[in-house]
Amino acid sequence: MDTETSALSSIFINYRRGDSRVYADMLYTWLSERYGEEQVFKDVDTIEIGLDFDEAIERVVAASDVMLVVIGGDWVTDQSGRRRLEDPEDYVRKEIEAGLARNIRVIPILVESATMPTADDLPDPLMALTRRQAFELNETRLRSDRDELLRRLDRLMGKTGGNGAAARRSVAAPAPSQPVPEEPAPPPVRPPPPVHPTPQHPPAQAAPPAQAAPAYVATPAPDRTKNLRMWGWILAGGSVIIPFAAIGAIVLGGLVISRGDGRRTGAGIGIIVTGIFLGLVGLGIWGSFESAAAY
Repeated sequence: MDTETSALSSIFINYRRGDSRVYADMLYTWLSERYGEEQVFKDVDTIEIGLDFDEAIERVVAASDVMLVVIGGDWVTDQSGRRRLEDPEDYVRKEIEAGLARNIRVIPILVESATMPTADDLPDPLMALTRRQAFELNETRLRSDRDELLRRLDRLMGKTGGNGAAARRSVAAPAPSQPVPEEPAPPPVRPPPPVHPTPQHPPAQAAPPAQAAPAYVATPAPDRTKNLRMWGWILAGGSVIIPFAAIGAIVLGGLVISRGDGRRTGAGIGIIVTGIFLGLVGLGIWGSFESAAAY
């Protein structure tokens, strides 16, 4: 199988616990979220209990198509100066040997500012590792390094895994070593014709709410007794004054005739007539008074 062009299906993470476990766990989280947990193996964490370790490694590595070898500062030599890779039973060595023997894609992942080991640092079965292109995860640019690593693995894994896994998400960050062709500029967009706004009529004013009809208030009946008393005083006053005025007018008219030697007869008669008229008015007032009293 040509591993350069085929869609690969699973990834194996090789690491040494005392050297780079934190980064291995981080890689496992990234890859599981990207491709699904069933597509990612992390050495003995994925091997079922009770199985022969050598057989389990052979089987898991045989089911993988990519191996990530996490290399930290103590990967070649531990803090005590011991070179564990020289031990044929070292599990890290066994996993890398199995991957190289199957000629799968083995990718060294350099963390904690580690450098790629030289041929003098490795036993003969691991010499081929020095010829594999490495990828560096730097703490100062961890996010961009993660995106770049996933972008490169996307090309190896293909859009779907070998066992029909769900389609993978694409990575937006382009490869720094490969220029991305510029897309042709879109044709200029013609501005739409001007739209003249339709004159807006002012909204009709809502009719004022109808006011409730005022409750009927009963008008008190006029006090007829008061009116009768008023007319009674008027008539009483008129009945006293007018008769005296009538009598005085008759007497005055007689005096004018008797002393005028005929020259003021007309004036005397006029005064007498006025006295008679006043007498008639007095009788009318008395008649009105009687009618009002009867009412």
